[in-house]
Amino acid sequence: MKALKLCLCLFLFALTVGAATATDQTAISMEGSYLLIQEDRYQRILSLDRGGVALQAAAQQSVIGFTGGQGAWEQTGPDTAVVKVLDFTFTFGDGKQIGPAVIQYKLTFSGKADGRYQKVEGVFDGAQHAVGQNALTTKEQPLRTFSVRFTGQRITAN
Repeated sequence: MKALKLCLCLFLFALTVGAATATDQTAISMEGSYLLIQEDRYQRILSLDRGGVALQAAAQQSVIGFTGGQGAWEQTGPDTAVVKVLDFTFTFGDGKQIGPAVIQYKLTFSGKADGRYQKVEGVFDGAQHAVGQNALTTKEQPLRTFSVRFTGQRITAN
């Protein structure tokens, strides 16, 4: 009887470990850095790390006046993910704060090779808020909103 219980426990454990591995492998295939080409012809880099951290850097930072964004990401489907990043905007010349912006990316991945997605496309929507507002929780109307479509590819070492 003990042997039967032990076998049943091992079987159930093996089932749960297998399920976790499949989900991890899908997220691992998404993680990495991507060069995004925006429909307005600007470019940015979006990096997704396995721990759920997202980082962005954009060619527009020096043109519009904002910092590199940081935030979080999560897988939403077998080839989709969402990302939320925050950055801070300022005026040129005097460097006066305008306020925080929250940007939501909706990503669709494709072109899997060697277990990693090679292409991404989607849209990011943003809302610029006033100085002192918490961009994550404010109910106030944003100062402005924006939406930009993009396509992209994975950045590789070779």
